[in-house]
Amino acid sequence: GLKDVNGNVIAAGTSFQGQIKDFGAGPVAINQAWWQGRGSASNSASYKQFVEDGSTTRLREATLRYSLNAKSIKFISKLSSIDFSVTGRNLVLWTKYTGTDPEVNISGAGLSRGQDWFTNPNTRSVLFSIQVKY
Repeated sequence: GLKDVNGNVIAAGTSFQGQIKDFGAGPVAINQAWWQGRGSASNSASYKQFVEDGSTTRLREATLRYSLNAKSIKFISKLSSIDFSVTGRNLVLWTKYTGTDPEVNISGAGLSRGQDWFTNPNTRSVLFSIQVKY
């Protein structure tokens, strides 16, 4: 027989509000259970078994810089200084959260209740720079 998204059988000849669709595994009733339950991709309900502690500690940004002043480089040229630096962003995340990243969610900043399916973690980046002063 026909089943709804929760596996409940809808007896033959029984009328219901909704549609019948086949997503490849046989017909399923697209009824109120679909729109309010776990089956719908547009469902915004959060279920208890999927709620986790999202507390974190993150090394958001760190910079290491080394400067060569005029005395240490005067044998090379008449430069006043050369600065070398490396900056890292989102280098380390300490959390027990099992999802991608507890700071991201399905609709960006806003009211999506922390749902993180189809999301990417925050970008990790490393930047190298050299600053030369004459």
